[in-house]
Amino acid sequence: MDLATTNIYVQWTIPENKKLGTEEYNGATEIEMIDLESQPGKIKFAWPLNEKITAVPGVVKFSVRFFRINKDASSEYNLAYSLNTIEKEIIIKEAL
Repeated sequence: MDLATTNIYVQWTIPENKKLGTEEYNGATEIEMIDLESQPGKIKFAWPLNEKITAVPGVVKFSVRFFRINKDASSEYNLAYSLNTIEKEIIIKEAL
């Protein structure tokens, strides 16, 4: 599968923070900044870390999902392809 022809999302989980009164939260960010030209055969993309992701200090877990949805002759949408990476982590540090 040519991943350049798929939709790309980063799926993430922010941690619970009892001190701030926040619960664990799952979300997904659609990737819109994609570079297919600077390195032929490679996909580079930017995942903007918005205020929701950085609101709580701690470990943010994330994975990347590549997928394609096709519309068939009966106008129904079908998942034609799906690839999910293994989960990784980044640390959001507390602000000064």
